[in-house]
Amino acid sequence: MCRPFDPVSYAASLAPSFAIWFYIFAGAARSGNLVGLVLIGLLLSGVCIGLAVGLIGWFIRRWSVPRWIPAAPILAAFVVIVVFSVHDSATGSEGTAKIVTFLQQIRDSEQSYAAGRADHAYTCNGPDLHSISGIEWRTDYNFGGTDRNQGEHDRFWVVLRCSPGEVRATASALWAGGPRFTFDSRTGVIAQVGALR
Repeated sequence: MCRPFDPVSYAASLAPSFAIWFYIFAGAARSGNLVGLVLIGLLLSGVCIGLAVGLIGWFIRRWSVPRWIPAAPILAAFVVIVVFSVHDSATGSEGTAKIVTFLQQIRDSEQSYAAGRADHAYTCNGPDLHSISGIEWRTDYNFGGTDRNQGEHDRFWVVLRCSPGEVRATASALWAGGPRFTFDSRTGVIAQVGALR
């Protein structure tokens, strides 16, 4: 029902609209010291998108294309979603098996560490677990800790937590909806305790 529009005019109006709408809806962010940089970045991205839209529109108006061509991007997006879902599912299954093996290594290393101490205490300092490799341990300063007890391993976030006479290792998937596994020294069992929401 609308009259055909000129792609060049549309692209020219689209380019500055990114920066204009950001400035309108930014509210208190307009007084920030990075607002100028953000406006320049949005203006440049608007120019890039505007040029692409104008060029594609110019070609479409001059070539005869099938009537179903507007559905092509939707179909392509659907195919991409399906392919990535299948890939993520396969990668997730492989990653799950690897993280369970890694938690078994932590369990064995913790038990070996505790057996070598007179008080049979566990450690939450990752570097003390000499048989564990493939993780760069970090300290969680937010809770006032000094132990290097957390880090990333194979798309899982691993955390060691200690209390007198026991240790708990948790591995949480870094992708949405991924599994979470835990090892508790009281039971010695590695179990899946849920999924990330």
